Amino acid sequence: MIGRSTFYRYYEDKYDLLKKLITKYTQILDDLLTKRMNKSVNDDLLINLYQDLSQHKSSILCLLTVSVDNIALETSFKNVLIVHISDYLSALDFALPEPYIKQLYANNVMTAIVWSLQHGVNPQIANMMNEMFHYLIKKYAVKAAR
Repeated sequence: MIGRSTFYRYYEDKYDLLKKLITKYTQILDDLLTKRMNKSVNDDLLINLYQDLSQHKSSILCLLTVSVDNIALETSFKNVLIVHISDYLSALDFALPEPYIKQLYANNVMTAIVWSLQHGVNPQIANMMNEMFHYLIKKYAVKAAR
Protein backbone atom coordinates (compact mmCIF):
# COMPACT_ATOMS: atom_id res chain seq x y z
CA MET A 1 0.00 0.00 0.00
CA ILE A 2 1.28 3.46 -0.84
CA GLY A 3 0.27 6.80 0.55
CA ARG A 4 -2.02 9.17 -1.31
CA SER A 5 0.69 11.80 -1.84
CA THR A 6 3.06 9.18 -3.26
CA PHE A 7 0.35 7.90 -5.62
CA TYR A 8 -0.44 11.39 -6.93
CA ARG A 9 3.24 12.12 -7.42
CA TYR A 10 3.25 9.46 -10.16
CA TYR A 11 -0.35 9.40 -11.41
CA GLU A 12 -3.02 12.02 -12.03
CA ASP A 13 -5.75 9.65 -10.88
CA LYS A 14 -6.75 5.99 -10.98
CA TYR A 15 -7.59 6.27 -14.69
CA ASP A 16 -4.07 7.50 -15.42
CA LEU A 17 -2.72 4.44 -13.60
CA LEU A 18 -5.04 2.19 -15.62
CA LYS A 19 -3.93 3.79 -18.90
CA LYS A 20 -0.26 3.35 -17.99
CA LEU A 21 -0.75 -0.29 -17.05
CA ILE A 22 -2.64 -0.98 -20.26
CA THR A 23 0.09 0.76 -22.24
CA LYS A 24 2.75 -1.32 -20.48
CA TYR A 25 1.12 -4.69 -21.16
CA THR A 26 0.08 -3.73 -24.68
CA GLN A 27 3.70 -2.84 -25.42
CA ILE A 28 4.79 -6.23 -24.10
CA LEU A 29 2.33 -7.96 -26.44
CA ASP A 30 3.39 -5.72 -29.32
CA ASP A 31 7.06 -6.59 -28.78
CA LEU A 32 6.29 -10.31 -28.59
CA LEU A 33 4.21 -10.17 -31.76
CA THR A 34 6.93 -8.25 -33.58
CA LYS A 35 9.34 -11.08 -32.78
CA ARG A 36 6.78 -13.72 -33.79
CA MET A 37 5.58 -12.15 -37.03
CA ASN A 38 9.12 -11.69 -38.32
CA LYS A 39 9.52 -15.47 -38.42
CA SER A 40 7.53 -18.19 -40.08
CA VAL A 41 4.40 -19.09 -38.17
CA ASN A 42 4.90 -22.26 -36.16
CA ASP A 43 3.67 -23.79 -32.92
CA ASP A 44 6.84 -23.08 -30.93
CA LEU A 45 6.60 -19.35 -31.56
CA LEU A 46 2.98 -19.33 -30.41
CA ILE A 47 3.81 -21.41 -27.33
CA ASN A 48 6.61 -18.95 -26.53
CA LEU A 49 4.15 -16.06 -26.87
CA TYR A 50 1.80 -17.69 -24.35
CA GLN A 51 4.67 -18.49 -22.00
CA ASP A 52 6.07 -14.96 -22.18
CA LEU A 53 2.65 -13.48 -21.43
CA SER A 54 2.18 -15.92 -18.55
CA GLN A 55 4.98 -14.11 -16.71
CA HIS A 56 2.41 -11.33 -16.29
CA LYS A 57 -0.56 -13.65 -15.80
CA SER A 58 -2.15 -12.08 -12.72
CA SER A 59 -1.89 -8.52 -13.98
CA ILE A 60 -3.13 -9.30 -17.48
CA LEU A 61 -6.08 -11.40 -16.28
CA CYS A 62 -7.04 -8.70 -13.79
CA LEU A 63 -6.78 -5.91 -16.37
CA LEU A 64 -8.85 -7.89 -18.86
CA THR A 65 -11.79 -7.61 -16.45
CA VAL A 66 -11.60 -3.80 -16.37
CA SER A 67 -13.23 -1.50 -18.89
CA VAL A 68 -13.74 2.14 -17.95
CA ASP A 69 -14.56 4.99 -20.32
CA ASN A 70 -13.28 3.10 -23.37
CA ILE A 71 -10.08 2.18 -21.56
CA ALA A 72 -9.69 -1.59 -21.78
CA LEU A 73 -6.76 -3.96 -22.13
CA GLU A 74 -8.78 -6.34 -24.29
CA THR A 75 -9.50 -3.58 -26.81
CA SER A 76 -5.89 -2.49 -26.79
CA PHE A 77 -4.65 -6.06 -27.28
CA LYS A 78 -7.09 -6.62 -30.15
CA ASN A 79 -5.97 -3.40 -31.83
CA VAL A 80 -2.33 -4.51 -31.66
CA LEU A 81 -3.25 -7.94 -33.02
CA ILE A 82 -5.11 -6.33 -35.92
CA VAL A 83 -2.14 -4.09 -36.73
CA HIS A 84 0.22 -7.06 -36.79
CA ILE A 85 -2.04 -9.27 -38.87
CA SER A 86 -2.67 -6.38 -41.26
CA ASP A 87 1.03 -6.27 -42.08
CA TYR A 88 1.03 -10.01 -42.70
CA LEU A 89 -2.13 -9.94 -44.82
CA SER A 90 -1.14 -6.93 -46.92
CA ALA A 91 0.23 -9.17 -49.69
CA LEU A 92 -3.01 -11.17 -49.94
CA ASP A 93 -6.51 -10.67 -51.28
CA PHE A 94 -9.42 -12.45 -49.66
CA ALA A 95 -12.71 -13.86 -50.84
CA LEU A 96 -14.07 -12.61 -47.50
CA PRO A 97 -14.01 -9.01 -46.25
CA GLU A 98 -10.55 -8.30 -44.85
CA PRO A 99 -11.88 -6.51 -41.73
CA TYR A 100 -13.79 -9.69 -40.90
CA ILE A 101 -10.62 -11.79 -41.24
CA LYS A 102 -8.72 -9.39 -38.98
CA GLN A 103 -11.41 -9.32 -36.32
CA LEU A 104 -11.77 -13.10 -36.42
CA TYR A 105 -8.01 -13.44 -35.98
CA ALA A 106 -7.91 -10.98 -33.07
CA ASN A 107 -10.83 -12.65 -31.30
CA ASN A 108 -9.36 -16.14 -31.74
CA VAL A 109 -5.96 -15.05 -30.48
CA MET A 110 -7.51 -13.33 -27.47
CA THR A 111 -9.43 -16.50 -26.64
CA ALA A 112 -6.22 -18.54 -26.84
CA ILE A 113 -4.27 -16.02 -24.74
CA VAL A 114 -6.89 -15.90 -22.00
CA TRP A 115 -7.25 -19.69 -22.01
CA SER A 116 -3.49 -20.14 -21.75
CA LEU A 117 -3.23 -17.65 -18.91
CA GLN A 118 -6.07 -19.29 -17.01
CA HIS A 119 -5.23 -22.95 -17.67
CA GLY A 120 -1.59 -23.07 -18.69
CA VAL A 121 0.06 -23.41 -22.05
CA ASN A 122 -1.29 -26.28 -24.11
CA PRO A 123 0.74 -27.14 -27.24
CA GLN A 124 -2.38 -28.62 -28.86
CA ILE A 125 -4.11 -25.24 -28.66
CA ALA A 126 -1.09 -23.57 -30.25
CA ASN A 127 -1.18 -26.18 -33.00
CA MET A 128 -4.91 -25.69 -33.55
CA MET A 129 -4.50 -21.90 -33.73
CA ASN A 130 -1.79 -22.22 -36.36
CA GLU A 131 -3.76 -24.84 -38.30
CA MET A 132 -6.83 -22.59 -38.34
CA PHE A 133 -4.76 -19.65 -39.52
CA HIS A 134 -3.10 -21.66 -42.29
CA TYR A 135 -6.46 -23.08 -43.35
CA LEU A 136 -7.95 -19.60 -43.55
CA ILE A 137 -5.06 -18.37 -45.68
CA LYS A 138 -5.05 -21.46 -47.90
CA LYS A 139 -8.82 -21.54 -48.39
CA TYR A 140 -9.71 -17.86 -48.72
CA ALA A 141 -6.60 -15.91 -49.73
CA VAL A 142 -4.74 -15.37 -52.97
CA LYS A 143 -1.58 -13.40 -53.66
CA ALA A 144 -2.51 -9.82 -54.38
CA ALA A 145 -1.58 -8.38 -57.75
CA ARG A 146 0.14 -5.23 -56.52
